[in-house]
Amino acid sequence: MKMHEQIGFKFNALAVICVTLILAGFGWYNYSATSQALQERMDARISLLMDRLQLSLPITLWNYETEQMEKILESEVQADYVG
Repeated sequence: MKMHEQIGFKFNALAVICVTLILAGFGWYNYSATSQALQERMDARISLLMDRLQLSLPITLWNYETEQMEKILESEVQADYVG
C-alpha cells in the first residue's frame, strides 16, 4: 500500500490542516482585537493631548509668550504616541 492511501496518513494530514486553520483563526482574531484596542487607546490619548493644548496654548499665543509656547509644545511632542 502507498503511504498516501493509508488511513493514518489521511488522518494525520487532516489533523494538521485543522489545527493550522484553527490557530490561524485565533491568531487573526487576536491581532484584530489587539489592533482595535491599541487604536482606541491612541485616539483617547490624542484627544486628551488636544484638550490640554486647547487650554494652554491660546493664552500664550494671545500674550506673545513664544518661549512658553515652545516649552509647552516640546513637552507634548516628547510623548511616545505623538512623535
